[in-house]
Amino acid sequence: METVEPKILQFRTKTGKCIITSDEITLERSGLRGRLASLLFGDNRRRHLVVYLIVGACLLACGIGLLFSNSPAAAIPLLILGMLCFLNLRLSRNLSAASVIRRDNIVKIEPHAPKAGLARGYFVVHYRDNEQDKKRLIILPGSMDGGAAEYKLALETLSVAGFIV
Repeated sequence: METVEPKILQFRTKTGKCIITSDEITLERSGLRGRLASLLFGDNRRRHLVVYLIVGACLLACGIGLLFSNSPAAAIPLLILGMLCFLNLRLSRNLSAASVIRRDNIVKIEPHAPKAGLARGYFVVHYRDNEQDKKRLIILPGSMDGGAAEYKLALETLSVAGFIV
């Protein structure tokens, strides 16, 4: 009796590759970027959030200090950047760094096409984990690294896997 190998689909991401099997999506960090991301940020979002918190607090403190020392021209950019750090913190709170997402837990996947010279293509995976709604970003390579072609391949791969209609 012949055993049938399950079909494995994959495409490149910014820090490695995305592997889609019949029961899960696995995001694997590989190559130089993947190893650096693992070394600097680890496998969770905690370090990102702490960095944004510290940088945002420092920018706001410096901006307020400059504001009180009658240097509003220098204070305003720092205050704006500090507020942007805190806004990013707020918007990132439901993002996940999960490397494996079970197919049963996936609610939907939103594609976001690359904008030449401005933004990379990416996908937002909406899923449920421990009764919580979470999101995982799958960021694709940039335009200098074949990002547009990789976006088309990823879109086709996710369509074949039945995630995008």
